[in-house]
Amino acid sequence: MTKRDDLFAAILANPDDDSVRLVYADHIEETGDAARGQLIHRQIELAKLAPWDRETRSLALACDALLTEHGARWRAELPRLNGITWTRFERGFCSTVHAADAATLYRQAGPIAAAAPVFRAELGTFDEADHPYRAGSVPWLRVLAVHPTMYQFEVNAEATLLSAAPELELVIEPSMQTDWIANRAADAPLTRLTLLGDHTAGLPFIQRVVEAAWAEHLETLELGTGFIDNDTGYYDDPTLGGPGAAQVAGAKLARVRRLDLTGQRVGADGIAAIVASMPALAELEVRHCEITHVGPLAALAGAPIVRLDLSDNTLGNAAAIRLAEAPRFARLESLAMALCEMRAPGLAAIAGAPWWSTLQSLDVSRNALGVDGMLALVEAAPPGRLHALSLADCDLDGEMLARIAALPWFAALDSLDLSTNVLGDCAPLLAAIAASRVRSLRLVKVGPLDPAPLAPAWARLTQLGLARTPIGDAGLAALVTDEESALVELDLLACKLTSTAIETLARVRCPHLRVLRLSGNAFDAAGLRALLHAPLMRTVAELQVSNCGMASDVIGVLRDAPELPALRKLAMRGIEFKPKELHQLADLPVLPSLESWLLEGHSWDMSDTSRTKLIKRFGPSWWWHHDDDEGKDDE
Repeated sequence: MTKRDDLFAAILANPDDDSVRLVYADHIEETGDAARGQLIHRQIELAKLAPWDRETRSLALACDALLTEHGARWRAELPRLNGITWTRFERGFCSTVHAADAATLYRQAGPIAAAAPVFRAELGTFDEADHPYRAGSVPWLRVLAVHPTMYQFEVNAEATLLSAAPELELVIEPSMQTDWIANRAADAPLTRLTLLGDHTAGLPFIQRVVEAAWAEHLETLELGTGFIDNDTGYYDDPTLGGPGAAQVAGAKLARVRRLDLTGQRVGADGIAAIVASMPALAELEVRHCEITHVGPLAALAGAPIVRLDLSDNTLGNAAAIRLAEAPRFARLESLAMALCEMRAPGLAAIAGAPWWSTLQSLDVSRNALGVDGMLALVEAAPPGRLHALSLADCDLDGEMLARIAALPWFAALDSLDLSTNVLGDCAPLLAAIAASRVRSLRLVKVGPLDPAPLAPAWARLTQLGLARTPIGDAGLAALVTDEESALVELDLLACKLTSTAIETLARVRCPHLRVLRLSGNAFDAAGLRALLHAPLMRTVAELQVSNCGMASDVIGVLRDAPELPALRKLAMRGIEFKPKELHQLADLPVLPSLESWLLEGHSWDMSDTSRTKLIKRFGPSWWWHHDDDEGKDDE
């Protein structure tokens, strides 16, 4: 065996020891595999940082760039196992596999462990009716992610894989089985429970969770939901409300450090009771929870809470004032109070709080801050660590924001969102942004804008959002330069662009670009052809070109398209393909890597055979119909 083989064997034997991985990285860098060594070093450093840390984004983008360029080759070096797809890399090595089903995971568990330090498994279907879990059959499993529909979820009552992993990530649908909660053994502690989907909990579900013997080991509990009560009568309300909050608080989950109850309607008293029962809590996300005041919450003792998201609650200025005085929030690092009906006094309280010196990320979007709010920032002491600031839709104009941009600390910002403010003549503001350190910039829907003053920042920016800001072809031409750009995400949705702008984009150098949104502009099939043949498309994973006025002649363009190895998602809604043309698209040999292809259409008047074929090629949610020809976010 070579030294590289010996080091890799040591990693498999000690997967949690980063020192072994770093020695391996140094060795392979010395022997010619510099990119892989860089990935290991950077991902290990990234794993140590909080998501809101100043360096997190830049490190994540650097790792993504390495994976974009080399990921396919590194995955190809792993063995081909039937029913297994190698996916996510963490700390330099493949950490995640997607398995066709639980039986496949059991069968391939040994070969997986011999090939990589994997600890996470994803399942799109979950049917254990004929395949009960055998203890120890997947010894390396730490995280299990199950994303089935309600018709693909069959738990074996006697022995289930759901009881094996210390961390679970589940999509919950109405009528899903929940017996596994009570059946999980007390000596099989669950440290993280993350529920996804709009029907994430509800009172019966949470009662079972908090009564389970393993619940006392929970460190992360994420029950956020996007449910909106439309009174359809089909299902019971899946949100927790006050009774659910009482259940969670009564469980005394003393080890929980991260809690997400977004959309669960727990109210002010409910969240105060829950937090009081969690003395170790450090991260709290309670957006849209019908919280109207924070008095009881601000009075609580316990470990310092470093991240707080109270967005979409009717709180007003009083909440910010109380939080500024609260001992448990004295070391806050990330705060979001978007759409909280807060005005200038609330922002002044934030800027005067003890934690203003520790705050790294602040989102006060969709509050009517106006001139007085900007004066509060102008008059505040310099923040010690602030690097991400969102002032979207805050009733601001370019002149007000120019005063902020003139402050010494503004130049240290990395991320800035000024969307949905009518900026007007904002050349001084844009020049200040160009001279700053800002790498992530959003100027969505800010009215007519000449982006030319931003041109000096073109090479530096990693994320630029100009959606629904009518810059036109001339504006784009004035913005881009001949320099190589660091852009990873470029959002130009509904920017009044034509094929001329597409020709401009086709010439730019963006070797790390991953997301390109062009929906709602006006270019034809020839423009799409120029785009698909552009060098920047070699790395793009998501392309949105919906509602651009193109017709079904794009089929020929796609037939002649070059290989686009990175492309995973393509949105082309707004083209009225006939059923025959949809089948022509499905039969095209190009774009083999696509995982999601969003098209205009309707599947219900098709035969079962046709529907199955199109779903297999385009994904389960390919069809959509709407009358908005301006362009939509295709998420």
